[in-house]
Amino acid sequence: MADEKKRRSKTARLIRRTLFRLGGAALLLVIAGGGILWAQHVILSRQVQVVTAQEGSLANPQEVEALVVNSEQVVTAPETGKIDKVIVEGDRAAKGSVIARILYQGGKPNLTTPSSGLISYRVDGLEGVLTPMNLMEWDISKFKDLKPSSPPGDTVQSGQAVFKVVDNLSPTYLLFNLPPDGVMLSSGDSTIVELGGQKYNGKVVKISQAGPDGGVAVALDTFLPQSLGQRNIKVSLLDKKPAKGEVIPVAAVLERQGGKGVFQVKDGVVSWQPVQVLAQVGDKVCVSGLKNGDAVITTPDYVKDGQVINIVY
Repeated sequence: MADEKKRRSKTARLIRRTLFRLGGAALLLVIAGGGILWAQHVILSRQVQVVTAQEGSLANPQEVEALVVNSEQVVTAPETGKIDKVIVEGDRAAKGSVIARILYQGGKPNLTTPSSGLISYRVDGLEGVLTPMNLMEWDISKFKDLKPSSPPGDTVQSGQAVFKVVDNLSPTYLLFNLPPDGVMLSSGDSTIVELGGQKYNGKVVKISQAGPDGGVAVALDTFLPQSLGQRNIKVSLLDKKPAKGEVIPVAAVLERQGGKGVFQVKDGVVSWQPVQVLAQVGDKVCVSGLKNGDAVITTPDYVKDGQVINIVY
């Protein structure tokens, strides 16, 4: 009987010891699992990036290639010879200033300016055709196939253009075709042209349906400095009524279930919010469907709808 009691006591101690060890192992597993989840949560929180939606507007730029029309006067060579340039390209000269000389056997006559303006040696043969007056009087289709010629080299023939005087106190006109999709204009509309980060106001002075599709002539309210000596120039045409809404990074927008939307977070909970993209400029979009100050996730691949997360701004 005593031996039986000893055996049962020993068995009970073994069972208690085993249960204690199993409980300790389970506790360690729970702690380890919690640590892993906590680490994952910290890593995820650091990966998720959030910005706040800002009320604003974006203008959709539409790039067009335009013909430049300025008030220009050409001076030609009286004799065949070599050009001796007295004034450099782009300088402004007063009326009657000596701009160049033609060096030939027997003399070197001076070439002077018929009026004040900027000097350009990049004549292209279109100075007498592409004028503000012709632009207003002719059908726009007449300018469709104009091809500029190359400027003269160091030597010119008698009667050949040597330089032109560009009136930089008069506005520049732009002639271009509207793309089939994008900014729409009508005669008399105000518009904005952007070039090199600078915006210029303009007005549609003529529009043609008979010529090139959607041919438009725009008079800027100032001289376009980049147009000196250039006949073709690429500019961005901006919407006269830019889209207004909430501005967020384009990275935040996802395509889902046939529509676009963003993941936003409120009180630590992630939720899906459908939006409509109104305009995109670079890495920014203007959308409707959000409110100013809404927290929007710009790393949507790291979250899902209904997820609870501590975000890092």
